[in-house]
Amino acid sequence: MDNYMKIVKEIAFHTSTKAFYDEAKLYGERASKTKDLKNTQLQNLMSIADFTFKVTDILNYIKNQASKHRNWNTENFANDMLNYLDHDGGICEYKKKIIESENLKEIALNEYDKQDIYLKICREFIKQMLIHFNFEKSKEEPQNVQ
Repeated sequence: MDNYMKIVKEIAFHTSTKAFYDEAKLYGERASKTKDLKNTQLQNLMSIADFTFKVTDILNYIKNQASKHRNWNTENFANDMLNYLDHDGGICEYKKKIIESENLKEIALNEYDKQDIYLKICREFIKQMLIHFNFEKSKEEPQNVQ
């Protein structure tokens, strides 16, 4: 197996844990309860994450939304999300676990590899959070029964 696939496999392993799932679920549920937070705002966050090459673009998008829309500041949602994505613990803890994992010991990871791992973890977290957000919002809307 080539190095790229080893890295992808390790990321998939760590982002499929119950702890990772539960954190994404928690943020998705918090977002769904955040007054007037729109699906399109989180969808745009997902688009930024999917197409950027830098985690800072994701962080800056969140900061920009928080500065323009009060709903991102409800119950410290934006602040907590920034801390989860950018500080020790949270996503950075997953990054550390992956980089130091036994399966990647033989690979000489350079800074680009480490940043790519970080970005991929952020993408997966945001994707899962958005899914939980949409699921929670769907419970609030009346369902068309046919």
